[in-house]
Amino acid sequence: FDWANSVLLAHHAQFDGLIRSHRYGRQPALWLDTLSMAHMRALPGALAKLADYYSLKPKGDALVQTLGMWDLSAETERALAEYCLHDVELTWDIFRRLSAGFPPQELRAIDLTVRMFTRPLLRINTEALHAYQASERERKATLLQSAGVDASLLRSTQQFRAWLASRGIDPLPPTCAKTDKAMQALLDYPDEQVAAAVAARLGVASSIGETRAQRMIDMSERGLACVYLKYWGAHTGRWSGGDKLNFQNLRKGTALRTALRAPPGHQVVVMDSSQIEVRVLAWLAGQRDVLDNFAAGRDVYREFGAVVYGVPPDQIDKTQRFVSKTCVLGLGFGTGHAKLRQTLAQGTTGPVVEVSEAEAQRLVAVYRTQHAHVVALWRDADRLIRAMVKGVPLGIAGDRVTVLGHGMMQTLPGVRLYYPGLRLEANGFVYGHGRGETKLYGAKLVENIVQHYARMVIAEQMVEIGKRWPIVTTTHDEIVCIAPDDKAQACHDDMQRVM
Repeated sequence: FDWANSVLLAHHAQFDGLIRSHRYGRQPALWLDTLSMAHMRALPGALAKLADYYSLKPKGDALVQTLGMWDLSAETERALAEYCLHDVELTWDIFRRLSAGFPPQELRAIDLTVRMFTRPLLRINTEALHAYQASERERKATLLQSAGVDASLLRSTQQFRAWLASRGIDPLPPTCAKTDKAMQALLDYPDEQVAAAVAARLGVASSIGETRAQRMIDMSERGLACVYLKYWGAHTGRWSGGDKLNFQNLRKGTALRTALRAPPGHQVVVMDSSQIEVRVLAWLAGQRDVLDNFAAGRDVYREFGAVVYGVPPDQIDKTQRFVSKTCVLGLGFGTGHAKLRQTLAQGTTGPVVEVSEAEAQRLVAVYRTQHAHVVALWRDADRLIRAMVKGVPLGIAGDRVTVLGHGMMQTLPGVRLYYPGLRLEANGFVYGHGRGETKLYGAKLVENIVQHYARMVIAEQMVEIGKRWPIVTTTHDEIVCIAPDDKAQACHDDMQRVM
């Protein structure tokens, strides 16, 4: 069969595609996947549920009836054959319905996503992963020894809070997690055993790094690194992780990420869209001065710092630039002074910076004064939420975002964002149902829209780059390719031109 010039349609194409690739060495010219398409349309993922949604003939349960069976009767085999044929018909019927108005670029993005898993290229350095696991075990053992408490106590939030209470800690940290400010404060507690136990808890409670390393080691026994990303996995359209290993969470410079290597004679080429969310926010809001700074190649963080600290941009020191960067990245989505203080004090993205409440309030006030168009966009987004609740037409940001109906809006042709169950409650707007309810307000919706548009830019870049170079993964604003040694520079130049 001429697969090189054929398109292959499947429901959950990664599953079928990995079998075809690993067992039969076959790749079609293009992958189509109804599961991914359903994700974009916020529809149920299961084929049976999609059949029900479109009022098609039920999927049936002939396959389920054979669970645990080895020797199949002729009658059972006929039932399975009919079940299989109906699956094919269902997939085709559902595809025809989903493809109406589906953006062609997104079909290409789906194909690239499937190929990250079905056409693996990255090697896995198992020696580096074993060394990482050993170092993690040694580090945790040291923390445990200094804490003088049992490991099981550290793993249980309830038990750990009870232990802290027995040591006279009041009030207790709400979550005992790394993001818990009260927990961070206990690292400097006068009682050395408490401080050591807190350090051990923060370092020992989660073994996710070791678990991910083991999954990568297990994967290496089967071959190359099959990168599974869920197309339109997040509400905003961003990719999310899957297959119990989220490659998007492998941060630059970490042991897990550096354990992924190019095949012999090749190089990994990485490029990201610098400050994409700041740029998209300024574009949507019409914040012309920020866009002009970007166009002129100026450092937007230093430019804002110059206003905050009253000195020329070139005299902003590293700490001042970090504070300014934190403001520019966070305050555009409605962050208040309390959260800003907490973010700066945690030091998770840079140095620990302590600012007074008054200073934090001043920073917020300066940002909102200097970015009046962004603040106006929040108010427009509040109006859009009300319009979505009523299902009445309304457009904001130069009609780059328009209401299509209740809980639904459009950004680009054929591209929508959904807020199912959107309604006004006593404490504000929420969407979702039951325990899955999420609050929504103007600045939060602006953040959703910015992340969404940034994702659409990345997808467009992927499609363009994917015409020439194999893409092995993407991480939010970053695209990773593989290129032969003698063509790595050409790949880099192509990516730089596109991004």
